[in-house]
Amino acid sequence: MTEEQALRQMQRGSQEALAWFIDRYGAYVSAVIRGILGTALAESDVEETASDVFFSLWNNAERVRSGAARPWLSAVARNAARDRSAGPYRSSRCRRTRSSWTTAHRRQR
Repeated sequence: MTEEQALRQMQRGSQEALAWFIDRYGAYVSAVIRGILGTALAESDVEETASDVFFSLWNNAERVRSGAARPWLSAVARNAARDRSAGPYRSSRCRRTRSSWTTAHRRQR
């Protein structure tokens, strides 16, 4: 299956097409998320954020141009990771990291 075919099929509600994108880009999306957050989130949070990214693909398949799925997924993953780190879903580990950074930053002033 090509990306163009998968996008067309997903627009018609094909879960197999979504699975194709997850198989092809799942590791990449998770790597983008980890690259933004480092170890600030638990692995379960990374997986949930990646799921959110693919859910967004499912809901917006008609907006994704053929051949542009990887950069689209990357942008959505970056934004989702940033939202996750700043929002109410932060893990306690993330809060500690941010709190530690804030404390260290204040000391430098």
